[in-house]
Amino acid sequence: MIKNILLNKFTWCFFLATFLLGYVLFGSDKLILHLGINHYHSNFKDVVMPYLTHLGDGIFASVLIILYLLFFSVRSGIGLFIAFALSGIVAQLLKRNFFNGEMRPFHYFREHGDFHFVDGVKLHLEHSFPSGHATCAFAMFAFLAFRSNNGFIQILLFLAAALAAYSRVYLSQHFVADVFAGMWIGTLFAVFAYIVVAKSSFSKFDKGLIQKR
Repeated sequence: MIKNILLNKFTWCFFLATFLLGYVLFGSDKLILHLGINHYHSNFKDVVMPYLTHLGDGIFASVLIILYLLFFSVRSGIGLFIAFALSGIVAQLLKRNFFNGEMRPFHYFREHGDFHFVDGVKLHLEHSFPSGHATCAFAMFAFLAFRSNNGFIQILLFLAAALAAYSRVYLSQHFVADVFAGMWIGTLFAVFAYIVVAKSSFSKFDKGLIQKR
């Protein structure tokens, strides 16, 4: 099990992203960094990012879990639920108890004349750290990557999680540090969920509930 995780392309991409983001975050002021990223906006991103951000919300996760339980694999459906639920609980506990005073980008930049906001996006002020969407996206997609034997699929799943996380920064819902923490929380719980469900030896769990009928 551990070997499958360590050799997974998702894991390689994850640690590469950790190195690059860690390098950027080390010694950087979060406001200056966010302002610099905000300059790289476009009409295309303004249209696409509000949709990509849903890859990390609870509705998408719930639909994915139900689809796996019914049509693909009960084992994977249970694993997705474990990764989603536990990572979400931890993220919310951190967000609302330990880092309750962390404000979101809108709090700092709403009076900034040159700052770019995407039209139609409702922005929040509080509970910035960590990013719940980034946590959810990495929990779900990392788990699916660990269950996959296809390296290309593993990379695509990482890109999906990374785009969901980037969308939170692009839309100014979170800072880079928020999504960085979220990707670690989500991935760690994906590892935990993968180990839990992999230990089950019942072959009937590898089919969806509808397939079993």
